[in-house]
Amino acid sequence: MARQETIEKLLGMLLRRRDSLARSIKGDIKLLFEYHGETSGDVLDAAADTVQDEMNSRLLEVESDELRAIDAAIDRIKDGSYGTCQDCGKPIPLKRLQAVPYVVDCVGCRRLAEQRSESKASGWSSSVAYYGSD
Repeated sequence: MARQETIEKLLGMLLRRRDSLARSIKGDIKLLFEYHGETSGDVLDAAADTVQDEMNSRLLEVESDELRAIDAAIDRIKDGSYGTCQDCGKPIPLKRLQAVPYVVDCVGCRRLAEQRSESKASGWSSSVAYYGSD
């Protein structure tokens, strides 16, 4: 299958996922507002409600992040830049796009980015170890 045909199939998949996420987000927001309208019976109920609110808020955040990534991928398909690594400019392999259709970088550039972030994180931890955690 040609690259362009695969990208067209991925566009269809992205559009379906976007619609599904939009419905899910709408439902999650509705649930959050419904929960806030109810009063809790006691301290334990209030604590459970708070935990549920936090979980729902985090789920909304994850879904919203994915929706933004999907919208950006759809825009890249429309402008012709989809499937090109934002860092090195090389084509992203189709297998990677099929696995994560809104990915913006190739495996090599992703590994470099992760190594850079790991070295920054290890720099922080070594500073803590050197100066102590007190």
